[in-house]
Order: sequence, then structure tokens, then C-alpha cells
Amino acid sequence: MSKPVLILDCNYVAHRMFHSMGEAMYGEAVIYGFLRDIAILQEEFNSGLIVFAWDVGYGKRRDLFPDYKANRRKDEYTEEEQMAYKDLTTQMRKLREQYLRELGYRNVFFQDGYEADDIIGSVVLHSIKEREAIIVSADQDLWQLLRVNVSCYNPVLKHLLTRDGFVSKWGIEPELWSHVKAIAGCRTDNIPGLTRIGEVTAAKWYQGKLKPTSVAHKKISGEGIEVHNRNIKLTRLPLLGTNKFELREDEVSLEKWNLLIDKLEMPSLRDFVPDMPRGVKQKKKKRSVGFGF
Repeated sequence: MSKPVLILDCNYVAHRMFHSMGEAMYGEAVIYGFLRDIAILQEEFNSGLIVFAWDVGYGKRRDLFPDYKANRRKDEYTEEEQMAYKDLTTQMRKLREQYLRELGYRNVFFQDGYEADDIIGSVVLHSIKEREAIIVSADQDLWQLLRVNVSCYNPVLKHLLTRDGFVSKWGIEPELWSHVKAIAGCRTDNIPGLTRIGEVTAAKWYQGKLKPTSVAHKKISGEGIEVHNRNIKLTRLPLLGTNKFELREDEVSLEKWNLLIDKLEMPSLRDFVPDMPRGVKQKKKKRSVGFGF
């Protein structure tokens, strides 16, 4: 049985690391925590390959809906907060464009104007085929990608959501989740849905459990059609135009790992060496620290 593929929502992982540190933020701490946690995740799930999916701008969705994520305007932050976010952006760019590749990770994916969610959606639909995969993120938008061979792991709750678990809770197939979000909207992404129609009610609509005489049924079947048709372009993954990505086996080695942590002057990362491919020998890892968020 082949080892599962880990698919990381990298901006989520990095941002959670950043926010968990608060005033303790220093130097390249996000880089340190990110490298530590991918080693922990790789051992936790006995994974032989990692896909790193990154956001690079929100441009394409804002072309469709200008108010998309307008609630996240960074010009409303204090000068100190803006400097901190600038430093975070720099650390993420170093990870994305340099350090992960130096370590031998070969599936570092991003596309200008598209989000990590789109990259993950493309990988699930076009790249992993029959392989088992685990998406690492707390983003509920990704639930639409659940399959018999694809699960979602929330590292904060330490909960693995399977396709069967989703169906048991929501009573619909995961593929319909983007339609539920299109009707209910998404506060996080500033996508307005139908007033007083939440995800539970929208899911009941797709289950056929709303009475035709109910206010919710009339609302969804009426004005809800226009709202759905506007929003589904934003909520369905991947966004139209997302590239397809070819998976390649990683070439991570103990030598590359040690060279990088020496360059970064992070010697304690020697306790968090990731599993090495092709039978590379390594000392037993210590796991005295849990996830960094």
C-alpha cells in the first residue's frame, strides 16, 4: 500500500504559525515553525510525498467579484501590524521560492492570481488519481474535495474528516458543498449569501427536506437562484483557469536538511528531521514539541 500524499494549505499553516506567536514573533520564526511542522506531519501520517500549495494574490476572483475578501484590507492595520505582515510575506516567499526546493521538495505549486484552494482542487481532481491524500487545513471550503481516497485534517482540532464523516453530518455528497456555500455565502471571504439562510438550511435544500411552503424553500427557489449563480463561480474549486500540476517524487535528503538548517542557524531542527525516501538512514527523531499553532 502506497504512503498517502500530504497536501498542505501553506498560507494557512504559515498564518496560523504567525498568529500563534503574538509578541514572541522574532527573526525567521515562521520559517522555523513551518519546517518543524512539516516534519511532524510527515511522520504523523507516514507520508512519502508532500504537495505545497500557495496563494499568490486574489486577483482572479476579484475580477469576478470586486468585494471578494474586501474585509481583509491591510491598509486598515497599524504601522506595526503592516510591518509584521510584510515580514511574514517575506518568510513565506523564501519558503515557497527557495528553502523547500533546496530541501528537495519538488511539488511546490502556485499560480499568479490563484489561491492555494485552487491549487489543492486541481491536484485532487487531476493529479493524485487513486492515491490516498490528506489535505492539511482548517478551511471548510476544501470539504467539497473530500473523496473516498481524500480526507481533510484540521491541525488545530487534530481532527481528520473523511468523505463518509462529511456525508453522515451533512447528508449530502461533498461535491455539493460549493453549492451550499454559494447559497449561504461566506463571511470569511466576504461573499454575501441569502439573508437568514445558513449552511444547514442550504444543505437541507439539497437533501430535499425543506417543505415547499416554507419561507426558506421559497427564498432559495426564488431569489436564491441568482445569488447561487453569482457565487458558485467563487466557491467552486478549482477556479476556472487553474493549471494542472504533475506530481514528482521528492528528493529530500538528510544532507540537504542539515545544510539548510546550518545556513539558517536553526540547530534544534535536527530534532525534527522528516522521513527520508529511498531508505536513507537517519537518527531517531524527538517529538517533544507539538504543532506550532
